[in-house]
Amino acid sequence: VLSEITPFADVGHTIESATYTPTSNTLLVAAIDSSSISHLYLVTIAGTQITSYGPQLGVSTNISNVYERAPSLSANGLHLFFDSNRDTTGNSIYVSSRASLTDDFVTAVLVKELVGSDSSSGLPFVTRTNDEIYYNGKLGTSVVVTLLRATRGVLP
Repeated sequence: VLSEITPFADVGHTIESATYTPTSNTLLVAAIDSSSISHLYLVTIAGTQITSYGPQLGVSTNISNVYERAPSLSANGLHLFFDSNRDTTGNSIYVSSRASLTDDFVTAVLVKELVGSDSSSGLPFVTRTNDEIYYNGKLGTSVVVTLLRATRGVLP
């Protein structure tokens, strides 16, 4: 049972979603900027204060109006999955990796195995055991977006 819900005091962004990191004083967030576009940031926190925004993560493109949202970090902290429209055909799931927790994430790549039947998939969630990813998309010829699960073979 939740005993207390406390809002975070923010520093100029609207937080769309957040996920844990292996470091206790940081979160990965999808924050909406002044152009109403969502980007991923590593933020430093103290209690319920965001004390600083790190550099924007995942974007290595000059395409305007590209958003990135719904970050989900692998249990070991080395693989960052997220939803983006960077391929301009719809939402897709991308992954950015790093060699160690102190390294930066490298340019993200499309997780081709998770592309839906209409080139659309999104909102990834990697399990703590790092052997499953849940996401939404369309399967086969379906016109209905549904919850899907992929197992270890498609994860880095």
